[in-house]
Amino acid sequence: MTKRFPNLFLAISFHDDDKDIRVWFKQILSALDFNVIEGDLPTPVPPHEKVRTMIRDEADCVLFVFTRRKKIEGSDEWVGPEWLHQEIGMAYQDNKNIGILIENGINSEGIIPAIVTYERFSSEELIKYVPVLVKYLIEFRSIVTGTEAYISEDKISIIKAVANELWGHLENILEKGSIPKMKWNLSYYYVKITGRIYLLPDNLVVKIETTYARIDEFYLWVRSIADDKWTPFFKVSGDRVALKETKGEKDVIQQIDDARQTIVSEILDTYLELMDIVEPRFKEDFINLISQLPESPSNQN
Repeated sequence: MTKRFPNLFLAISFHDDDKDIRVWFKQILSALDFNVIEGDLPTPVPPHEKVRTMIRDEADCVLFVFTRRKKIEGSDEWVGPEWLHQEIGMAYQDNKNIGILIENGINSEGIIPAIVTYERFSSEELIKYVPVLVKYLIEFRSIVTGTEAYISEDKISIIKAVANELWGHLENILEKGSIPKMKWNLSYYYVKITGRIYLLPDNLVVKIETTYARIDEFYLWVRSIADDKWTPFFKVSGDRVALKETKGEKDVIQQIDDARQTIVSEILDTYLELMDIVEPRFKEDFINLISQLPESPSNQN
């Protein structure tokens, strides 16, 4: 397997209570193309010396994650693992790039060197903090590598993946006279779970999220009226389910075709905005798709 770059030494508590948080951060860091190394592997040398050697000789950068370990008596504040302070000193002495994440409730005074920025998080609401954490880590990575190329390349891969998926929804929804079968939003879920979607501008993230919400609403609405007025005939034709003709079929078809116009317009708008960032393509396909849009009832004879 190709080694990722840069090597990041992850300094985080190995307490059992922090296991899930540690695994979560390792997954996020790996998704952002850090090669994560830790000091938990058994070696003949004392732990303190082992960590010093790893930071000095193997790490391109060090990320310190302060989780709440002990509550200060008579206070609402907590302290993190005390040994992390020593490791910050090691990294600082070896002139390593330092990143710091501090759990809410821990007093940061005395933790942070003057030249280092940090970000907050909550162990109970990690997903809520994904946008902030991912942006912090991406900026941290660009400082370590000394280039912004990684960010732009990652943006392009995200845009292409989401745009291609939206195109698939367009083709699925635009087939007249049939009920569109719900499709999985695999690319969208991936960029959301890994936090990569938050590399994009905030207004574009909101637009993508809104469009996918509308797509899900459309599929659920179509299925609800089909279940009311149609009897499914489970013969799969291509990617769709053929349906038996029943009373009221034409009315349902018309309702679905009318609804297609609104959702297709929104998907196209988001798709075009995404493709404008990369490079406009598939012009002929767009023309063909638009020509398939059902006419408004007022324009039909």
